[in-house]
Amino acid sequence: MVSIGRRRGIRAYDPISSEEKASYVGHAQCVSALACNNKTQTVVSGSWDKNVKVWKGKWGSPEKKCAVTISGQHEGSVLAIGLLEDDRIITGCADKLLRIFNAEGKIIKTLQGHTDVIQSLTILPDERLLSTGNDMKIRLWNLKEGSIEKEFAGHTGFIYCVSLMPRNKGFITSGEDRSVRVWSWDSSEPTETIMLPAQSAWACTALTMGDIAVSLSDGTVRVFTYRERFQAPAEEVAAFEESVAAMKIPAKALEDKMDVSKLPRSLPTAGKKEGATIMINEPSGVVAYQWTKEKFGDKEYDFVFSVDVEEGRPALKLPYNLTEDPWRAAQKFINNNALPLTYLEEVANFIISNTAEARERQAVQVVEPGVVGGADPLTGGSGYRPDYTAPTSRTQTKKGGAADPFTGSGAYTPDDIPTGPNAPRYLPGDGTSSASTKPRMENPEDNPGRYVPDAGVEETPKYNIVFVDKKFFPEEKYLFFDDPAPGVDKIVNMFSKKCFEKGIEIEEEQLKTLSMLCDPESVLTADDIFVYFMVQMKTHEFWDIKFPLIDILRLAMLNYSVVGLLCHEDRVKEFLRPLMRQLQVEKPAAVQLLTMRCFVNLFRHEIGAKVALEHFGEILTRTSESLPISPKSNLKQAHASLLLNFAIAARKYGANVDTKLGLLQKICEKISRNEADLKVQIRLIIALGTLIHQDLVLCQGADGIGIREELLEIQNLLKRRSDDKMAVNVASCARKCIQEIMKSLQSIENSMEFETAGPSTSGT
Repeated sequence: MVSIGRRRGIRAYDPISSEEKASYVGHAQCVSALACNNKTQTVVSGSWDKNVKVWKGKWGSPEKKCAVTISGQHEGSVLAIGLLEDDRIITGCADKLLRIFNAEGKIIKTLQGHTDVIQSLTILPDERLLSTGNDMKIRLWNLKEGSIEKEFAGHTGFIYCVSLMPRNKGFITSGEDRSVRVWSWDSSEPTETIMLPAQSAWACTALTMGDIAVSLSDGTVRVFTYRERFQAPAEEVAAFEESVAAMKIPAKALEDKMDVSKLPRSLPTAGKKEGATIMINEPSGVVAYQWTKEKFGDKEYDFVFSVDVEEGRPALKLPYNLTEDPWRAAQKFINNNALPLTYLEEVANFIISNTAEARERQAVQVVEPGVVGGADPLTGGSGYRPDYTAPTSRTQTKKGGAADPFTGSGAYTPDDIPTGPNAPRYLPGDGTSSASTKPRMENPEDNPGRYVPDAGVEETPKYNIVFVDKKFFPEEKYLFFDDPAPGVDKIVNMFSKKCFEKGIEIEEEQLKTLSMLCDPESVLTADDIFVYFMVQMKTHEFWDIKFPLIDILRLAMLNYSVVGLLCHEDRVKEFLRPLMRQLQVEKPAAVQLLTMRCFVNLFRHEIGAKVALEHFGEILTRTSESLPISPKSNLKQAHASLLLNFAIAARKYGANVDTKLGLLQKICEKISRNEADLKVQIRLIIALGTLIHQDLVLCQGADGIGIREELLEIQNLLKRRSDDKMAVNVASCARKCIQEIMKSLQSIENSMEFETAGPSTSGT
């Protein structure tokens, strides 16, 4: 670990023991910038003395020496430094210029574009660069051409730091305006603004999981997270929001910028840009409001609702602005998503009922004699809505700006619906036009009070909508069981409790590793995987401990690094065979269910899907044999999901004919007119349609098995239940499968007739 500062120059520390290993002295004044190259172990420093120094040698070694000094090139303090992989150096200076030097310190190029002091820079792949400074702009540079590709604006004070988000999702900035802001590449304005309880946010960084850390002028470092289970306790969040609200804009600033008596008394219209601020003269005093808005596609909307349309698939987005006619918005949503017109009234009523309060608030405008307009004194915006009426997915917060969009408790949702993985969604067709639908439980483990996967808890349907004219197949999106229904903490805590009761010692660090395995975004190593299997070996004798442990593996299958490690050719058999043994008939039903879901989630990443396809025969044999004579619905649904995922993978990766025919046999064995669970039926029939689509050999094989007659029976049985939209959906899908088979058989017949007749010789 290397640090810089005014008094102590450059210091190297052991990151584990915090012991100081070495110090590097050479600059005449405060060291203000630092960059390191992990590959070459090169360190480059910049200083108020206008010089840049390149340090060579082993990390933390006292022998690390200054190899190059760049002097006489900068006309001000060097405040920002970047280091490319080939040790080219980029500097940002108080003289408003960016400069590029080679490894020997020779200047290559000068970049001019900033109009004030440059404070920070960060290097992107493909020879690009982000730079920020006192001109309150972020500039994206093309280093090869030396040109500016894009400018980003949104801060109202100096910008001190810019940092990239993981996986190139965007970047974050912090500065003198008491905020850290989140940016995407496709917008020149911030997508998120987090107000802070200190005037200056000196530095910010995006962590591996997407969390954000910010260092503030009040001597604190604050970490913000999108992940609900890692959020601070409610009382800490409340204290944070109070401290943000307590931040006052100095009276002198108000006197210089505005006449308080002429400030507007209400916020009747929407803001003009993300993070914009306005002052409102309320009875309790002047209040600062900040605008934030929900984005869908390339446009911003007052509301963006989530609508579940089919089991296991992403929700559709229903965007809506308060200025729109709800009926027209509903019609547009139905047209864009090919939904039946019978849902027009239901969707429109849903919009109306969930925006009624915002509409009423918007209609109320307080008009004071002599009070006109209300230009935004800080950012130039005009006319805003107060926080309690904000028609957005995130609230506007009084006295200090926006509520924290990462951890704040005041995020706006229609009718105060809870957010997060288990938040309720609007379910068209369930007879409810309110957003107060019960939260969905994607897994039967979500049984309040205890963790019992085989307790017989039925899954609450996530959808109940019929696509009469839907193109059911070929399906391209895999199904997953990705919801940590009981909550990751509950799974791990239950496991820990069971181990304690059995006298099995599990270390705290091992429990933390198990929690990380449940996070699809975490980056894990082979050592972390080893921890899981070591814990598994300790507990293999106890079935009640195995339940949460297998559920942890189910969630781990969604993590790319975990699947990559387990599916490596040297480990894949060691991974699959013990897992398949959990599918034996004599195993508890809960173990079979969770193991089946592990295999379903294996398709989340390409490497897992290909490995599953390579071992499809063994996996399907074991999973089919594990089904009891009368399995529970959740087990049948998991098996049907697995068959559907296999069908998608077989089509996507071009499985050989033998594999496809074997899969066809397994799917057709499970399709039955006697199956009462319509969710099982629809998955199996879509799997069949996906597999045989435009494949003459497979269509002929399906007809030879006799599946056409079974599908016809299913269609005839279910089409009578016209009041049951799901039944109509299954019947429609069965009909399309029959049509697919008939079309292929007709094509084969026509081809045979042509070959028999031979070419025409009539001379016409």
